[in-house]
Amino acid sequence: MHHVGHYQALADAAGACAANGQVCVNHCLDLLSSGDKDLAACAKSASQMLALCTALQGLANQDSHYVPGLAKVAMDACNDCEAQCKKHADKHEPCKACMESCRACASACQALAA
Repeated sequence: MHHVGHYQALADAAGACAANGQVCVNHCLDLLSSGDKDLAACAKSASQMLALCTALQGLANQDSHYVPGLAKVAMDACNDCEAQCKKHADKHEPCKACMESCRACASACQALAA
């Protein structure tokens, strides 16, 4: 039987966030390189969220004692990224997907903090 870690739900949520964040960042960079400055803040918030959620996923998979502390920071980053992505969600599919996974990850982090 496969051992499921204590933080499995969090690891899954953070992993989804990291995957969607990567797509969102690449999408924003494509637009930025074509001169569209609209998504600069979105790229920045998604990039920071990505760094934190990638770390969070790795630590959650190891049942690390750093998870609760990191989850608080990642939750803030997810909330910020969700707010930035929300501005573009109606026009940009990658931003919408990132917004939704950030919302889910933030609530998984919140559940841990509670």
